[in-house]
Amino acid sequence: MAALYALYEQYGQQALLEAMAQAHQAAIYGADYLKLLLGTPAVAISGALILPDTPPQTEIDRLLSSYEAWVTIDVPLGRDGVPASAPPIRTPSEVIR
Repeated sequence: MAALYALYEQYGQQALLEAMAQAHQAAIYGADYLKLLLGTPAVAISGALILPDTPPQTEIDRLLSSYEAWVTIDVPLGRDGVPASAPPIRTPSEVIR
């Protein structure tokens, strides 16, 4: 308790409460963890990476199905979608014999 009170005196109530909330979210408890959190400069977290002269991601995203026209398959596929020349799929018990 003395360590928490020392942090309260050093950093103030608001900063200590924010550090406690952050520590609780990470499930870390103890004055040492709080001291580390309080000593770390605050970082603004943005959900978007902003680069100059770049289009928004939504303008360049496309469905993966648009690439199917470029896919080539060297071997014919059977009815199950597996290459006809592929070895048969065996169960572990068949392999161990």
